[in-house]
Amino acid sequence: MDDMSSLPTNHESFSSQQNYTMEDDTIDLDGVDLGSEPNHDKDIEKNDKKRKRKAPSKLRKCLPSVGNTLIQSLNLMKTGAILKCINGWGIKNVMTMTVDNIASNDKALEYLLENLPTKYDDGKHFHVRCMAYILNLVVKDGLKAYKKEVETIALAVKYIKHLSQRVTNFKESVENACTSKKFLISKCPTRWNSTHDMLKTAIELKDAFFDYDFNNSCFARDLEEIPKRADFEVCKKVVSFLEKFKETTELVSSVSSPVAHLWFGEILDIDTHLREWQENASFTGMISKMRPKYDKY
Repeated sequence: MDDMSSLPTNHESFSSQQNYTMEDDTIDLDGVDLGSEPNHDKDIEKNDKKRKRKAPSKLRKCLPSVGNTLIQSLNLMKTGAILKCINGWGIKNVMTMTVDNIASNDKALEYLLENLPTKYDDGKHFHVRCMAYILNLVVKDGLKAYKKEVETIALAVKYIKHLSQRVTNFKESVENACTSKKFLISKCPTRWNSTHDMLKTAIELKDAFFDYDFNNSCFARDLEEIPKRADFEVCKKVVSFLEKFKETTELVSSVSSPVAHLWFGEILDIDTHLREWQENASFTGMISKMRPKYDKY
């Protein structure tokens, strides 16, 4: 491929959507100050109020499809550049390519696989998904087994960190009841290891939660349920189990050194880890939720 002109695009479909939007949608400009001179002619003003242009509701509805079209087009352009490099460097029999697990990447790799001159084993192993993302999916499925205990602590942390006064009061409780110098960590919905870090820190500060509850009656009143000792005990075991997943996630997410040669050994280590912990009756349910996702990928 010498240039990008042969790449398939959705320019025509995007243009048609754009033209349709401008011609067929109505925008109500009543009450909008455009900075123009005021019109003192009452008859003209009355007629202008009746005049409607196109409303933005339909425009907003079409934006997701336009956005998807643009993303797919950009991905195809990037794929074309990759294909040009592969051909230019004389690389033969490409075996795998690892990408994030999103739909637009699936389409881009389908195009790349169709246009590669030579493929190892006819491309059967070409599409490799991001290992860190797969670990994220596996752990999220496992955490569902202890959703109640994890969410009870997570909501308590979120409640305390929501207002500066609560943070100040909790810091006083930490000084009164704990020797740890750490403070609460918020949970990030898209990063499971933030759940691990949130739980680990909260467990170290568990006595501060009890002190905070004793000195702040609104804590138990505002939340449907506050963390109990049993919740911390359960989550302490969960954190111990998840340590291996956190270490592996951080290892394969490294951007400062090559890690492709490590992933197979790490996958086997995760399998061994699951088998060992499955013998613990407390984790049978959790691992039974994780194993299908692990085996799938």
